Order: sequence, then structure tokens, then C-alpha cells
Amino acid sequence: MGVLDEKNALREVQAHAMLSSLGAHSNVVRYYSVWKEDNHLFIQNELCDLGPLSSLPDFDEKMLLDALKQTLEVSFFLILARPSSSTKFPSM
Repeated sequence: MGVLDEKNALREVQAHAMLSSLGAHSNVVRYYSVWKEDNHLFIQNELCDLGPLSSLPDFDEKMLLDALKQTLEVSFFLILARPSSSTKFPSM
């Protein structure tokens, strides 16, 4: 992992940690920890056990509207829940 790649990866991890620090939301995967091992970056997230997206049925209009509603709900959650200045972000 080059220096630029590592900086970009750390920025992504910090953004993910910030989202988790905002509080629980059913549409945001929780972040738990990060570590570097043998030049690989490991990010531990909440387990989402519904299977791969490819296993989901074809979307009909009702499912698409529900997905849009959930997207808007989490968007409002992220806009309204701002991290405090004392929020600690992980470092590698």
C-alpha cells in the first residue's frame, strides 16, 4: 500500500467511523474497528446477513419507493446528526 493509498484508506475509515459516531440508524452499517496487518487494511463492520444484493428479487415499484424512502430517511439522519468536536477518529 503506497503512501497516497494509505492516506485515502485512512480518510475512508475516518468517514465511516464518523458515520457510526452519529448514532445507530437501521440504514447505516456500524463501524467497529480498523487494523493493518501484513500491508493489508482490515475494517470490522456490522454483519449484514441478508445475503448478496444479487440474491434479492427484482424490484417492483413499491420496493423502489421503499428504497427511496429509506435513502431519504438516512440522508436526513446524517444531515441532522452532526459529530461533536470531541469525536475521536481511528488512526492506523
